[in-house]
Amino acid sequence: MEAALVPYARFEVADNERILDAMAALHATFLAMPDLADPALGLCRLGHVYTFHSPQTGRREAGGPDGHPRLILEGWDMLQTMVEPDVKEVIYELLDNPQPLCAALGRYPQTLLHGDWRQANLGLLRGEQTQVILLDWQLAAVAPPAVELARYLGTSSALLPVSKEAAIAYYQESLAYRLGARFDESWWRPQLELGLLGGFLQDGWAIALKATHWSEGEGARDHWQADVAWWSEQVRAGVKWL
Repeated sequence: MEAALVPYARFEVADNERILDAMAALHATFLAMPDLADPALGLCRLGHVYTFHSPQTGRREAGGPDGHPRLILEGWDMLQTMVEPDVKEVIYELLDNPQPLCAALGRYPQTLLHGDWRQANLGLLRGEQTQVILLDWQLAAVAPPAVELARYLGTSSALLPVSKEAAIAYYQESLAYRLGARFDESWWRPQLELGLLGGFLQDGWAIALKATHWSEGEGARDHWQADVAWWSEQVRAGVKWL
């Protein structure tokens, strides 16, 4: 068998489905498990998820040798000029205080998240049955499933072989199959729309940079510019659940 990190290139359809199936399997296994609330596990909470790449974090860390915090600040500053006023108001209020979003998501079933589900942390163990490998668990968290799905869509958008809507639908079907009668549209839909709103809090800064001049978006500027509009619509859809 051959193990390989997933390259930064468009995923094959079958590999994208394997990745989404692995995500659904993880989430279904731990959904609503009481032990996840134990603080001794050291899992990140939603407040950590939504402040990790916030302007506050960028300002706090900007004086160090790492250039990443300065990129965070640059991206959030830039995004303000790229979204409509209604979206800007929601996003930047939640960046200052994510508690309303955390509280809203806290009403729905929680599960174990890898916390940083993106191409750079994925590997595929090829064999008779290809297995998905997850690296770098330091951001493992407890939250509703869509929080992780949103992170995957936000970071991997230009690599997906299908639309984001198709990826969401595939993941939903995979999760529902594994949960059986425990899957319910009454909790799935609101946590999905809230999770997608939160996805823009996690990755809006990077999307703005990729849409303009960041080297990571080179060759796909139009795609990332369209993503700003797509995520703006997710903000408008999710805000009603706050």
